[in-house]
Formats: sequence, C-alpha cells, structure tokens
Amino acid sequence: LITDRRIRLKILKEKGIEQGNIHIGFYSGDKLEFIRRVNAVIASPDANGNVTWNKLEQKSVYTRKVNEIYSEEVFAMPNVKVGSIIEYEYELVRERYYLKDWYFQDEMPVVLSSYQVYIPPNAEFNYVVKKNSFMDINIISLRDAGAVIYEMKNIPGLRNEEYSNSYRDYLQRVSFQLSSYNRNGAQVRFSNDWKELNREFMGDRDFYGQIKKNVPALASLKTIWVDRSDAYEKMKFIYDYL
Repeated sequence: LITDRRIRLKILKEKGIEQGNIHIGFYSGDKLEFIRRVNAVIASPDANGNVTWNKLEQKSVYTRKVNEIYSEEVFAMPNVKVGSIIEYEYELVRERYYLKDWYFQDEMPVVLSSYQVYIPPNAEFNYVVKKNSFMDINIISLRDAGAVIYEMKNIPGLRNEEYSNSYRDYLQRVSFQLSSYNRNGAQVRFSNDWKELNREFMGDRDFYGQIKKNVPALASLKTIWVDRSDAYEKMKFIYDYL
C-alpha cells in the first residue's frame, strides 16, 4: 500500500511557529512501513509583503527511532514566522495492503481534508463514516479509475483534554474493513454481519474451543443453577457467583 500525503498549513499566531517542527510517525516494527520521497517548501512574507520561498534541504531530514515499534521522520522548516505557509509531502509505503482510518480532523482547524483511495480489482471494502451530524462529507465514486474520494471542509480543531479517554474516537473520520477478495478465481469473504461473525468465532479454536472446555470446578455450580430456566437469570447468577 502506497500513500502519497500532502499537507499545507499556515501559521496564524506566534504559538503556531512550533508547527514548523515536523514529525511524521510510522510503524517501523518488522519493517512494516517506511517513508520515502520527503519534500517541503516554506513561503515567508517580510514586512513589505514580499514572499520568500525556501526549499527544505534533504540533509535536514532524518529518521528517529521512537521505540521498538514506531519511528518518525523529523525535520525543521527554516525561517518560520507568523504568516508563513508550510507545505510538505511524502510517500508512506506499507508492506501489506491494509486501509487504516482516515482522520479529517486534527487539533488545528482544517480548511480541507481530502482522501482518494484506489481499491485493488480483486478486493472489496466496507466503509463507515463517523462524524458529527452538522458536518458535511462529500463522497465521490470514480468507478472507471477504481477509486473513491472522501472530502470534508471547514472542520474545527479538537484538542486532547487531560481527563478524556480515547481522544481519537471523537475525531471525524472514515473507517475501512476488508469484506472480500479474489484468490485464484474464488471469492473469499469476511465477516460482514453479526451472523457471519458468530459463525467465524464458533469455528475458532482459541475462542469457542475455550467455551467447550470441561471445567471440573463448575460441576457443583451446575447443580445450583439447574432450577433456573430463564437464560437472563442464569447469566446474572453466574456473574454474581464469580
């Protein structure tokens, strides 16, 4: 999976100058992902309104290992000031075709976020848009190109609060799930509904195999619940007993 990413941002306030320090994270464990072709430019105005363009030198880009799983490409844009416009692009390569969630929203307000995804001819994906009802999304299907465009505009920023859980769950995004693919002429399907998911779990040795195990200590418990025919009451009794 190859993802071409382009980000353009404008510095509006003094405290936004730190946005010129760019960190692009990627999953480097097992060499699953790597980044190549990093390019960046900055447009900085002077007191007279004249704009100077500076291109980032490749020697200023370096890779930093965060831990055993993640790494990041790091670089700092030169001459960042209020009014500067920073634009950078890069190519993220993943060794397996796996569509991650696309997040339209960020901590900073977003004027435009657009994601164009190309689906391989032998695969099918389901997608779910997770957003607030007052925000609009534009979805364009390019059938001839085998692509779909997801686009949102004018999204307010959402900062991570100190005592909130799962900050990213509140961000506007689109999620993908592989539903089927073609292998040697045969279509292999995945769990698309609860019935299929149940069938898949019941055939899984690590899941249903544990349920079917005989636990001797439960023999005495069964004699206690034998007179409870209602499934809900039986479930409550087992829960309280444990």
